[in-house]
Amino acid sequence: MLETIKKNPFLKNIAIFFSGSLIALIAAVSVQFLIPKILSIEDYGLYKSFTLYLSYTSLLHFGLKDGIYIALCSEETFSKQKNIKYFSLLIIQQSIVLVLMLSAAFFFGTPLKIILICLSITSFFFIINTYYDSLFQSQKKFKIVSFLKIFKETSFLILVVLVYFLYDKPSINLILGSFLLSIIASYFTYTYVSRKLIGIKTITSKDINFIKPTYSRGIKLLAGNFGNQINVNIDKLFINFFYSIELFAYYSFGGMFFVLTNTFVSSVATVLLPYLFKEYNQDLENKHRQLMKVTTMFSLVLCFYLIAVFYFVKYFYENYIESIPIIALFYVAMVYNIKINIVQNNYLKTLNLDKEYVKNNYIVLFGYILIMTGLYLLKMDIVYFAVCTSIMMYLRFKLNLRSINAQLKTNKSYFIDDFLIFILGILVFLYAKFVL
Repeated sequence: MLETIKKNPFLKNIAIFFSGSLIALIAAVSVQFLIPKILSIEDYGLYKSFTLYLSYTSLLHFGLKDGIYIALCSEETFSKQKNIKYFSLLIIQQSIVLVLMLSAAFFFGTPLKIILICLSITSFFFIINTYYDSLFQSQKKFKIVSFLKIFKETSFLILVVLVYFLYDKPSINLILGSFLLSIIASYFTYTYVSRKLIGIKTITSKDINFIKPTYSRGIKLLAGNFGNQINVNIDKLFINFFYSIELFAYYSFGGMFFVLTNTFVSSVATVLLPYLFKEYNQDLENKHRQLMKVTTMFSLVLCFYLIAVFYFVKYFYENYIESIPIIALFYVAMVYNIKINIVQNNYLKTLNLDKEYVKNNYIVLFGYILIMTGLYLLKMDIVYFAVCTSIMMYLRFKLNLRSINAQLKTNKSYFIDDFLIFILGILVFLYAKFVL
């Protein structure tokens, strides 16, 4: 088995990136478990609001970063001169966005002003850092990507631990400051490692014409990525707007495991895209079938992972025991989110199904909002929002599957896989409800 992995470049890179992402995930999980211990329920709700909105402000590259990634993946050989143009334009654009966001923040009072200032600065460095990720991923330098991800997550963990031991009652501002400091430290580390591949040049009218195709493809992907991102978080946004900060804290704690899983699979998913564009382009149908089966098998691992989480919450987070059923009800959403992010989103991009990528996301989003509005008007318990998330994630999976099947000229339904996943989802919920 080990020899097979060493000889297969794709499996080798998956193993490297999986290991690095797993270490980074452990650090991220440690932070997410430590912060509820440090902050009050109200401050924890504010922190989760900050991270929620960061996921959207990090899309304020207007498609340029996504377009650059696709362009880099499509190149036969890396061109430093082209990349300097990409990097220069991205830096200029994000600097303008940063100034505008900082200016807007001063129209608000404290503490919202502090949160918005931190959000503005963090978004700038976050977007540039993810550009660096794309740069190395496109070249299949996954050891570097893994190292940088580990550095980013562990630096924040170290700062949070220091805050925990140095302050009796740390405020939300200390945590936000630690988060910002870790992002900036990561930026300088990324920049140093990338120094031979990047540069800054004066932008001319020719450069503007050069970047237009990148923007054109990137904007389409951004529209789809925004739909993808909002589908993952729309339930949290809805509860954040219409329910108390305490209920939002409980729901966010339960949804945290969904978000952590999504973070992990999104990072692993990036390994696949360069291979689909090049090495596996002539064998897409067979690879699709294999990947779908692998992700179904992973649902078994996820099942046992959640049961372990239940006991962890029960014995170490008494204030959040109410979140356990919510965690269980996210199981189906987690599994199909893995399938969507690792397999389907990559296939939609590779098969040039940008319109379907956008359309499917927004069809589901529209239905999602309608159902949640109904739940709110009927004054249903917030656990039903987790049920809604799982159902809508499954429907999104089926819409994407139909688009991919049509392009690959196949008719695979994966009915048995779906049946197994839903049975496991029911068993996980029953375990959380009646056995614990």
